[in-house]
Amino acid sequence: MSLVELWVCRLDHPAELAASNLPLLSTDELDRADRFAFDHLRNDYISARGLTRRILASRTGIDPRLICFGYEARGKPFLESYPEWHFNVSHSKTLMVCAVTKAGPIGVDIEHVRDIADASGIAESFFCADEARALALLPPPLRARAFFECWTRKEAFLKATGEGLSRNLSSVAVTFLPGSVPRFQRIEDPEDDPAAWSLRSFIPEENYTAAVAVRAPISDVRVHLSGFQK
Repeated sequence: MSLVELWVCRLDHPAELAASNLPLLSTDELDRADRFAFDHLRNDYISARGLTRRILASRTGIDPRLICFGYEARGKPFLESYPEWHFNVSHSKTLMVCAVTKAGPIGVDIEHVRDIADASGIAESFFCADEARALALLPPPLRARAFFECWTRKEAFLKATGEGLSRNLSSVAVTFLPGSVPRFQRIEDPEDDPAAWSLRSFIPEENYTAAVAVRAPISDVRVHLSGFQK
């Protein structure tokens, strides 16, 4: 069993944050940044890549500018020289989360909790049938958070496998109702053993929810609120 570390970073001052992280990026990352049509998307990309490099450098001991990423078939990055370190990144509005572990393949997702006009319709289209029914039965004040808790837990799994939304969200069933312990109930298409996976949920800040999925037993989850934005 192993530790999972989660860094929660604020993205409040996007232009300044991007400027401070720009010198850390590789040539291919700079080329990709230049292809963004809008400044806010460019700044988000630069900041996320730079912060990820800083976080991984703090664990590997390598200069953040010298970190080399490889990419799986569907684009999930990995550390070429340190394959024992698994990581994943997600951001929503002004928060970013980077998850790091040696336990096994990892995925993380963060979402800003807000009302969605057609949450029930989205759930019927993308969630399992029993999940959609359970969501519809919740009182309206609880529905938005429950929707995003279900979504982040599923998305964290799909990011851990490297498939992302190329895989149907309904292929994995999770617990998400208020008071329930996060866990996988069913994994299919292709089938996997839910007991082989660890699932944790956390609230990084008011009006946000996040989840992390690891294909391994984990002993502890440590959340760092902080420090690499400077």
